[in-house]
Amino acid sequence: MIRFFTALRNRKTSKYILLTTGIIFTITAILFINKDSIIRHYVYKKIESIRTQHQLNIGFSNLKTAGLNKLVINDLYIVPQNQDTLLKAEDIKIRVSLLKLFKTNIDIRKIDIKHIHINFKKTDSISNFDFIYTKRNNTNTQTKNSNLNYSKKLKQLFSFIFDLLPPNAQIEDVHIAYHNKNDHVTLSIPSFKIKDYHFNTEIESNEIHNSKLLQGIWICNGHVKDDTHEIKAQLFSKEHNKIPIPFLEYRYNTRIEFDTLSFKFSQHNQKDIISLQGKAFISGLTIFHNRISPENVFLDKGIFDYDINIGKNYIELSKETQIRFNHLVFNPYLKIEKNDNWHIIASVDKKDFPSDQLFTSLPKGLFHNLEGLKTSGTLSYHFFLDLDFGQLDSLKFESSLDSRNFKIIHFGKTDLRKIDKPFLYTAYENDIPVRTFEVGPGNINFRPLSQISPLLQNAVMQSEDGSFYEHKGFRIETIRESLIHDIRVGRFARGGSTISMQLVKNIFLNRNKTIARKLEEALIVWLIENNKLTSKKRIYEVYLNIAEWGPLVYGANEASHYYFDKEASELNVQEAIFLASLVPHPKSALYQFTDSLQLRPSLNGYFESIARRLESRGLISKDEAQNIKAEITIAGKAKERLLEMYHKSDSLETNPNTSILPNKHNLSRTSTSTIIHQQP
Repeated sequence: MIRFFTALRNRKTSKYILLTTGIIFTITAILFINKDSIIRHYVYKKIESIRTQHQLNIGFSNLKTAGLNKLVINDLYIVPQNQDTLLKAEDIKIRVSLLKLFKTNIDIRKIDIKHIHINFKKTDSISNFDFIYTKRNNTNTQTKNSNLNYSKKLKQLFSFIFDLLPPNAQIEDVHIAYHNKNDHVTLSIPSFKIKDYHFNTEIESNEIHNSKLLQGIWICNGHVKDDTHEIKAQLFSKEHNKIPIPFLEYRYNTRIEFDTLSFKFSQHNQKDIISLQGKAFISGLTIFHNRISPENVFLDKGIFDYDINIGKNYIELSKETQIRFNHLVFNPYLKIEKNDNWHIIASVDKKDFPSDQLFTSLPKGLFHNLEGLKTSGTLSYHFFLDLDFGQLDSLKFESSLDSRNFKIIHFGKTDLRKIDKPFLYTAYENDIPVRTFEVGPGNINFRPLSQISPLLQNAVMQSEDGSFYEHKGFRIETIRESLIHDIRVGRFARGGSTISMQLVKNIFLNRNKTIARKLEEALIVWLIENNKLTSKKRIYEVYLNIAEWGPLVYGANEASHYYFDKEASELNVQEAIFLASLVPHPKSALYQFTDSLQLRPSLNGYFESIARRLESRGLISKDEAQNIKAEITIAGKAKERLLEMYHKSDSLETNPNTSILPNKHNLSRTSTSTIIHQQP
């Protein structure tokens, strides 16, 4: 009996197996027979989605399958609406994963393409690639914010990219071009091969910019690993020349060239975090942009070992990251987080490193005055920034460079002690030298501090840099306040410069407002102040003797004679405050007067503010401070000039729309040798 039921059960099991096998075979056969329909459905669905989203016309002459898992596309084209053709490809053969194909998901295992041309074209303000920058409409901002998840989106992006990257490929005749009026960039790849994820190819570059032709042949090699999500690549010139990055000079007036660029990259996934780790190396880097420096900037060698973490709402450059340029190595930290508002935290801490590592690593062309500077001793640098755009007033800013046994062995191109003795100073207007004079006894208008009224000295100091004698060239709190103000108004409106910074800018640096100039300015100030190359007293003495106090009026004593026909030592409190008010806008000096040669009432607030500070320092009495008014008696050449202007004005009464006073907009500072003003 038992044998009977066992045999019966075995027969039933066999029937089930046969039935199941038959069903699977039948489904597989149906899918195989209908694979063209499945593929067409998938492709047409994707095309319709892209067409609707980006207004693109996408088509081909033929789409079919060959064998079990090969797709064949002939004459593929992409044409943006009412624009020139963006892409053409004659023959595309793609071998895909059969299992994923049945799931309507394409995983490319091999690809062969012949004759692919990509043409970016711009005519006036319209281009055939505008759709790349067009944002999709999203009326539900709350939904968009609630779905914010950088790590999830990045995982999806990397999965898509690595699925598209095949282990084997043969691509022939790749032609990528950009055209805009007289500017053309063409990249040609005769043959691009990938074998077992390794690739090696030549790239021919041709760029025409304002009839100037740049040509080069580059070598690119490396490998891509789909299973570990790893990429490694290297780019260098076949002729051992520098490689210029195309398009930048035309589009951004920027030129970047290098000898060799290499990088490696790997992706590691955790639950809600993506970690990107790798290294980038560049040698022989040359950069030019007039906002960085008016000269070429050279970086011999740069290495970037990075460890980047991406979470749901943040991107973080971890402290394991290391940056090396030339001889200097440091570990930066950066975190950018998005909640209701952006929040940025950044820091750098490098302790006890040889000072010469810093000064010999400065890129050539970026710090002209410091080239060739030799030092000894050790330095420690600390930087910290905590910026919450939702609470700007809570901004934290710290920056300090400390030294131990630091010495300057050789000054290099510029002797930073030059201001400690008489020297020639040249004033500029609109980058044109307008006047050169000695800062010292050889100038009849030069006055040491002992011959300049203490009222003027303190009025200018309280207006520009009230803690000048207490700090070492920098006021971190003032810089912090300037950052808050600039972010709030959305532009660089307040500089935060001290008297030392202003003096260094005018004497040692060019008149270009560049990032490099600000960095060089900070380093020179640190060298002068921390090493006492020049005394505070001498710094302020030079400052008062080169400041512009009116159109081509330089120095405190010359200003005293120009406005009051007296020595700088003889100024009263109102005259001193008036001259202090001219430092930020010397060209507008005469605009401060009415036709009766009186100061405009709008200056009363400034006079009262400075007077209170002078009173707190015991320079004037409380009664004098309380009764201060913007009232002076103009004399000297300034009075002659005002009378001349208003006399001519009287003779033009028949044309009341004519003004003899300089236009207010033209009275702003045009001399780049003048001093930046700090509001009291």
